Amino acid sequence: MYIIIAGGGKVGSYLAHLLVGKGHDVAVIEHDAGACEALSDWGKALVINGDCCDLGALIDAGIEKTDRFAAVTGDDAGAELRETDLKVLAAEAARFQHRLVFWQRRLREFESASVTNSE
Repeated sequence: MYIIIAGGGKVGSYLAHLLVGKGHDVAVIEHDAGACEALSDWGKALVINGDCCDLGALIDAGIEKTDRFAAVTGDDAGAELRETDLKVLAAEAARFQHRLVFWQRRLREFESASVTNSE
């Protein structure tokens, strides 16, 4: 199971260790750089230094493939993300990635046409 944990403090890091020990793939989103460094040194979970309410951080954490989301932040930010919100965010992340691939392809086509036309 792929699980994203919002919050990498005492509870979040304990939960990450527990879940990885049970064979799950885990990503942790944490805003504090020191906590991220400590989790990164452990090396068993994907650690994202960012805000759990930021779509970019959620995309980096793999929101489109997540099975579960645990909000264990010290504030109410992560608690605002409900399962339905995550499904909406996952759909938005998938649309964003699709658009990104489309525009990258278009850019390569344009660059290729520009090279051909300049010769």
